[in-house]
Amino acid sequence: MTTTAQETTKSPLISGTIILLAVYNLLYWIATFSKSFEPFLEAVRKQWGLLSFIEFLAVASLVVDLTVRWDKFTERNRRIRLIVTFLIGASFFVRFVFGVMALYITGEAR
Repeated sequence: MTTTAQETTKSPLISGTIILLAVYNLLYWIATFSKSFEPFLEAVRKQWGLLSFIEFLAVASLVVDLTVRWDKFTERNRRIRLIVTFLIGASFFVRFVFGVMALYITGEAR
């Protein structure tokens, strides 16, 4: 069974995950700094633990996909996916640290 390069790089779930996380990150950072999406930010704060867990799984799946299929991507696609995965992972890490700090400041963490 032979597959072409185009067939091996198609991954609608991974592409959907990248788009979903990019939109989520964009909305979160806009809401954080401009206060224009306050209901969105409040909903995120209420479900912070669950959202963080789901986002961790999504970021981990992006990293695993990038690692496993590294040789199947073109050079341009490798760079793009590496940069996007890094930015999404770094954004998750920063939001996770801010979330833990908020839990300690509000006294919810014991």
